[in-house]
Amino acid sequence: MLVATADDGPAHEIVGVLADVGVSARRVCTAGELSAELGSGAYDLCVVELELASHELLAQSAESGVPVVVIVEEATLRDGVAAVRSGAADFLRKPVDREEIRYVLDKALRAVARGSDEPPRSVMVRTEPAPSDPLRARLVGAADRFR
Repeated sequence: MLVATADDGPAHEIVGVLADVGVSARRVCTAGELSAELGSGAYDLCVVELELASHELLAQSAESGVPVVVIVEEATLRDGVAAVRSGAADFLRKPVDREEIRYVLDKALRAVARGSDEPPRSVMVRTEPAPSDPLRARLVGAADRFR
């Protein structure tokens, strides 16, 4: 998963939630890095700060088939809705909440998993029994179906 934000707070929360459920992530901080990484084809999902989420980025993500979740300030909730109308898969509000992160990213990864015969690249396929954490269990279970 690709996380694009210059703000350390949301970045640490998002990457932390992903690590908790066994999903790998790479963080970038600039629009140039974001565009290059998104173009690499190595990601299932991109979480991006609104300031970096241009119309060109949303078009690039649509072309590459990588859903985008936009991070917005509480005061700019309207911008999150506008981003979804422009092609973003969903949005997260700052300050980010761990449960909201889990819900939104779980929903987006499920959509990725449904649209492919391959497991999402972000999901680490495990051979251990499904853990007790519900989100992690679903992600691991989804990966198990694709073996």
